[in-house]
Amino acid sequence: MKRYHVNVEGEEYLVEIKDDEIYINGILAEESFLSALNDQGLYLIQTGEEKEEIHIQRETQTDFRITVDGHHLMAQIEEDTGRKNRKRKRNGNSDGEVTAPMAGLIVEIMVSEGETVEQDQTLLVLEAMKMQMKIKSPAAGSVRQIHLQQGDRVEKGELILSMAPVD
Repeated sequence: MKRYHVNVEGEEYLVEIKDDEIYINGILAEESFLSALNDQGLYLIQTGEEKEEIHIQRETQTDFRITVDGHHLMAQIEEDTGRKNRKRKRNGNSDGEVTAPMAGLIVEIMVSEGETVEQDQTLLVLEAMKMQMKIKSPAAGSVRQIHLQQGDRVEKGELILSMAPVD
């Protein structure tokens, strides 16, 4: 497995590539596909039915300029060699709070307040950087409170829902 720390405009992401799967902050980036269109840095990202061309240009060994729909972003990519001791942030914490792993849009909430859920059950779908990610339950429990609604924008680390452990 290859691991990379990616910083895009001040937001840091842990990208892990294992076989044909890509994980962003520990969440499988499902239904997305990245393919090279040429050897000059033009790529096609397909998420579900949506397709977007992006151009990636290397500026330095670790810095890249990304152009998407006329917008320019800078990204710094650093391979995780295991020598640095970086703290990885998870979706949930010991208090039963599920937070956004990155800024994005809540596309679908798949649970309701009072519902009992299993560990790794999909709670909601978050869209970030043209990819949809399933946010899963960090543990078995019941949904105490949903703090946001479908269609809401969230910031990285923002509280999405609270859970109580199953007795």
